[in-house]
Amino acid sequence: MVRAMTSTSRRFPGIAHRQGIAYKVAVGLVLIVLLWLSVAVSFEGVFARRDPVVALRWAPWSAQAKIVQSTALATDTATDTAGSAATATGAGTAADPATIAKARTLAQQALDRSPVQASAARAIGVAALSARDNATAGRAFTYAARLSRRDLPTELYWIEIQCDAWRYSRRLASL
Repeated sequence: MVRAMTSTSRRFPGIAHRQGIAYKVAVGLVLIVLLWLSVAVSFEGVFARRDPVVALRWAPWSAQAKIVQSTALATDTATDTAGSAATATGAGTAADPATIAKARTLAQQALDRSPVQASAARAIGVAALSARDNATAGRAFTYAARLSRRDLPTELYWIEIQCDAWRYSRRLASL
């Protein structure tokens, strides 16, 4: 018995055996995963700074969303039920230890994910300042300053520290 060759099998030998249902299901699943990944990365890029809760739902690996969420928790920034950042609840109020622990965990996860991002190291410093751990905060802000001289909150921290120590000219000269 001679098998008739189709035009597809003549042009692409070996493709005729891949026309089964398993091959089509596998290709469909790969396409669905790629579509989800594309949507997740898009949501991460759009919502990481604006609404980190939404970004973390779609892209739990997002270092930028974890940094923003950690800083919001450590600085006692309230979030409404939709998860968007609201105004600060009050200056000088200390967050509870569970919130500070959550902020530290998010900041450490962000630094683990992106170890050369100055804002991730800064987030650890902000969480440490909220916990009144000045030594850890100093180390984190030192690391952030070594990573980037363009991270404005880190530079403002060092200006504040130097001004508190009456070393105005030394810190301002380094800028």
